[in-house]
Amino acid sequence: MFEVIVGPELEEFCTWAYRANMPVLLRGNHGVGKSESLRSVAEKLGIGFITLNLSALEAVDLQGMPVVAGDRVEYVAPLWFPTTGDGLLFLDEVSRAPRHLRAPLFQLISERGVNGRQLGAGWVPVAAANDGGAYDVDELDPAFTSRFISVRVKASVDQWLDWARAAGVHERVLDFAVLHPDLFDDSASNPRAWEGVSKLLHAGKQLQLAPSRVTVVPSLLQKMVAGLVGETWSAAFWQHHIGAARPINPTSIITQYAAERPTVSQWIAQKRVDLLHQTMKLLQGHLQSQAIHDAVVANDMQRLNVVAFVGDLPAELRRKWSAWVADREFPRLALSKKRRSLSISPRRPARCTS
Repeated sequence: MFEVIVGPELEEFCTWAYRANMPVLLRGNHGVGKSESLRSVAEKLGIGFITLNLSALEAVDLQGMPVVAGDRVEYVAPLWFPTTGDGLLFLDEVSRAPRHLRAPLFQLISERGVNGRQLGAGWVPVAAANDGGAYDVDELDPAFTSRFISVRVKASVDQWLDWARAAGVHERVLDFAVLHPDLFDDSASNPRAWEGVSKLLHAGKQLQLAPSRVTVVPSLLQKMVAGLVGETWSAAFWQHHIGAARPINPTSIITQYAAERPTVSQWIAQKRVDLLHQTMKLLQGHLQSQAIHDAVVANDMQRLNVVAFVGDLPAELRRKWSAWVADREFPRLALSKKRRSLSISPRRPARCTS
């Protein structure tokens, strides 16, 4: 089964399906952002959005409550059921729906209605399912899945970072994600979990603790992060979070490289290529945002700060930067031929004259 990446690609996929009036079944791991993507589609199209968690519903929640009306039985429509207008009907946890819910669910998808009551013509169902041996779910009936356009969804660190920067995710989480492109390969380490880590870090700034409790906080935070993303990723993040030597923040490179240049010179003297490489990676991740890139290249001081930093790097890192600039088509951040062949001396920091 083909995959689509959560973010603009998934949103375009679902928009196309909606305009074709065809239901979609999204398969994939939990916490990757399926519901957020669908909500974004609805907002951009200016249509309604209804979410039903099928694992928590009873049959009457779909087919309505039966009532006697004279010599026949009628069904009172559930409050959520839209008979007019346009929108996306998100059927979440479809692989966890109890068996007694499957008959009305199949009717809802196949007939776009239940017990003679029709969905509004502009409403399109989209279902989501977790599948695989790690989940306590039921296998979906092929006759049911054949009613959908089925696709597997996957989270991408690059796509998530675009959203996370705009959403105010903590800078330590952003920096860590830039340095770990495989961050979402483990299902426990997913976008929703790392958003939770960000919330913990933001909340930590607001804690008012007695002096006797301050030393407890680091241990508690590490345990809480492990409870979100697992012990392996928690240990890696903890090392990044509290490490004595950390990469330089990209904003500092952009706005005040002269102040950071002695540190860069020291790392070169100490052959700390790891820290130099991580700093460059963070800067690249920061500049991935088109808005940030455009603002930097429009400001001569900031653009020259970036070029000065890259020009100071060892030759191998300068080559990697040049390849990245060419791939992203960022010509104004490219090094001149002279700067490609020079770097600052490890003994005597060069003046930032660029």
